Amino acid sequence: MSELLRDELKEYSLPNGWKISFPKEWEHEYEPYPEGDQYLFFPSNDDLTFRITSYGVENESGYAPIEVLGEIFRNTCEKSMKKKVFDFACKDFEIECFEGTTMEGWKRIRKVSVGVMVEGFLLIVNMFASNRNSIEQSLRYINTICRE
Repeated sequence: MSELLRDELKEYSLPNGWKISFPKEWEHEYEPYPEGDQYLFFPSNDDLTFRITSYGVENESGYAPIEVLGEIFRNTCEKSMKKKVFDFACKDFEIECFEGTTMEGWKRIRKVSVGVMVEGFLLIVNMFASNRNSIEQSLRYINTICRE
């Protein structure tokens, strides 16, 4: 987190008690969807986009365990995506990552999906960009994730 100066970031509250921080100059939008509202964050000078969805998951015995949340997350990832290990500082959560590429017209788009889990709650962070470095440099914002 030393590379990120807190006074350069703005903290955003998301549903189910999650919080994440992005640079103050980034834009953000909200898109309601029946399967889960989405929050978009993006810089105006790049095609990098973070698309974030939060879920509270319960089953008949209470909050869903991490194993169930992991299965839910993995089912949201495209079959062509490969499991990837990134070194995140968020030690309070279980984190799984997948990455892949797709073509959008003539442009190759890289996608990284990150599932952040704590019993009963799943935060899915999807990052998209044509520039590999944009995503790799922006993975550090995952380290700002916390819960209220």
